[in-house]
Amino acid sequence: MKRAVAIIAEFLLFIFVFLAGSLLTAIPSAHLPVWTVDLSPKRYFVLDGLLLMLVIYLVFIAIGAARRRLGSVAVTSTTALVLAFALGLAMKFGFVTR
Repeated sequence: MKRAVAIIAEFLLFIFVFLAGSLLTAIPSAHLPVWTVDLSPKRYFVLDGLLLMLVIYLVFIAIGAARRRLGSVAVTSTTALVLAFALGLAMKFGFVTR
């Protein structure tokens, strides 16, 4: 039961960070570098949300390694990351039309 709650909590954190990072490029005063991938002449994908999500994932893995519980942390964090990434892409987070 603890693992299910941890997966849901991390999933919500990852999906929120993915959305926030994707929307952060819409604010002109954010002063962040914009990493994009051109998909077509009129569409591109903003990588900021994905990169922020990966940074948080690596922080969770580092904390798990420091606490010597890498096995359980890796399973829950990876599951939450994959679910958040799949749902974020299905909801078209990060896709921008010019």
